[in-house]
Amino acid sequence: MSTESWAISLRERYGTPGQFLTLFNPGKQALYCRDRDRCFDSGAPSLNQIQTAYSRELAESWIEVQIFDLTRYTGIKEKPSNEHIESCASVIVQEYGYLKISEIMLFFHRFKAGMFGRFYGTYDNLVLMDSLRQFVDYRNKELRRIEQEKARATQEEEYRRREQEAVSYQEWKQMSEKSNRK
Repeated sequence: MSTESWAISLRERYGTPGQFLTLFNPGKQALYCRDRDRCFDSGAPSLNQIQTAYSRELAESWIEVQIFDLTRYTGIKEKPSNEHIESCASVIVQEYGYLKISEIMLFFHRFKAGMFGRFYGTYDNLVLMDSLRQFVDYRNKELRRIEQEKARATQEEEYRRREQEAVSYQEWKQMSEKSNRK
C-alpha cells in the first residue's frame, strides 16, 4: 500500500484531527492502558504515521495535551509555560516518532502511577525526557517478551499439529508392509 493510500486509510479510521484528539484524549489513558501488551502490540498509529496522515502540528498538539494533563495531575506549584510544553512536544515527536500513540499513552499513565520519574514542585522537560528514555528501555524489553511468547505459541501449535499427524512405529510398519505387498 502506498504512503498516500495508507494515510487516507488512517484518516478514514480516525476521522478529522479533532476527532483524533477526542479519541485519544488523556481521559482515556486508563481505559486504553488496561491491557499493557495490547498497547505495545496493537495496530495503533505511531507519531510518524500521524505526521504523515495529518500533520506534524497535530502530532505535537496531541503530545502537548498529554503533557498539560500530566502537569495538572501532578499538582505542581509552578505550571510550565506554553513554550516549555511546545518545545518538549517537538523533541518527543522528533526523537520518538516511532512510538505508537498507545505506547505514549501508557508512558503518561505509568508516569502518573509513579513508575517513571516525578516532578519535585516544578515541571522539568529533562525529567520528562529522561523518564521517556527509561520507558523506551522498558518498552523494548516488553516487545522482546511479547515476540518470544508469540514464537513459543507458534512452536507449541506446530508441535501439536505434528503430534496429531504423526504415526507410531507400529502404524508405520503396518503401512509399510501394506505398500510392499502391492
